[in-house]
Amino acid sequence: MARQYEPEYPFNYTFLDDDFEKLYNTEKVTGSLAFGFTVIAIIISGLGLLALAAYTAEKKTEGDQHSQDIRCKCWINRWIDEQ
Repeated sequence: MARQYEPEYPFNYTFLDDDFEKLYNTEKVTGSLAFGFTVIAIIISGLGLLALAAYTAEKKTEGDQHSQDIRCKCWINRWIDEQ
């Protein structure tokens, strides 16, 4: 029917949901990329916090070990002086 009125311009049809799919395809890709980078950032920050906790624990135990060495040496010196 359309050909008999306008033969030069064929009747092209598309479904509306296909048109919307084309419009929002870039937003879907952008959202996926943002989600991926967010996950990577959370993993990196978690590793940083783990490293900071390990460093702090190492420093605290290092100081305790030094104090124990000093106490032990003082005790040995007192024991030697008593002999």
